[in-house]
Parts: sequence; C-alpha cells; structure tokens
Amino acid sequence: MARIDTGGILISVFIGFVLGLKMQDNYLWVQPKPTENALQAIASTDVVQAKNITKERLVEELKKYMTSNFGYQSLKVSWIQYIKDYDIFFENEGVMIQVQTHLLETSGDLVYMLNAVQGFVKSRLPDMYEQSRVVIINQKGDILMERKFSAS
Repeated sequence: MARIDTGGILISVFIGFVLGLKMQDNYLWVQPKPTENALQAIASTDVVQAKNITKERLVEELKKYMTSNFGYQSLKVSWIQYIKDYDIFFENEGVMIQVQTHLLETSGDLVYMLNAVQGFVKSRLPDMYEQSRVVIINQKGDILMERKFSAS
C-alpha cells in the first residue's frame, strides 16, 4: 500500500487558505466603504425582483453579477475574457439571455459561461419568468450553444 504524505496535504491546505485570504482581501479592497451607496448596491437584488424592470437594468445587473462573481482582479476565471457583451430579450413567460463571445467555434468554456449565466437567472430574476434560455453566440451571430430551463 502507498503511504499518504501528510506534508503534501498540509501544504495544499495552506495554499488554499492563503489564496482564500487573497481573494477576500481583493474583494474588501475593491468594495466601497459602508455608506448609503454600498447598502444600495447590496440591496440591488431587490431591484431585479421588481416586475417592471427594464431590459437595460437587467443587462447592467447581469454584467455586475458576472464581474463580481467571476472577474476577480487577481484570480479571474479563464473564460470570462471571451465574453464580449450581453443582451436580454423578454419572451412570452420567460427571458432569453444572449451572451456574445469572441470565440469563433464551440469550446469547453461555453459550458462554464452557460452555468454562470444560469446562476444569475436562478438567483436574480423575478419568479414570474418561468421559462428561460441562455444562448451563446459567436462574432458572426451563429449560435454556439443554447440551454433552455424552467424556474422550478
């Protein structure tokens, strides 16, 4: 039987701890001081839940969500750089979120993008949108990947 090297495990835990502190430090450094504006930014999820939300406001919230969750300054996910822009279209009982990328063809990064945007839909959009879909397109407007899902 092979022995497990406890030194390697301890080093891995230490590196994870240091990276976690670095991420928290970057987050705290970028965030504003606790003022009325900061409290308003924290409560922005309530704004998205409003029934009369505009398309522009939703796109703005999606951009903030993606940047704050996946675009850290020092520990940025690799696929975030391929996203060019976002657009949102209201459909019968749902929304379609279109992610425009710099990619020309299908790649493994598309699944990560889909999952991240689906997280926004599940956590930020009003419950009245029962059907949603995320479409990722390339620079030419061709669909690279699409996912449909329901709120439940």
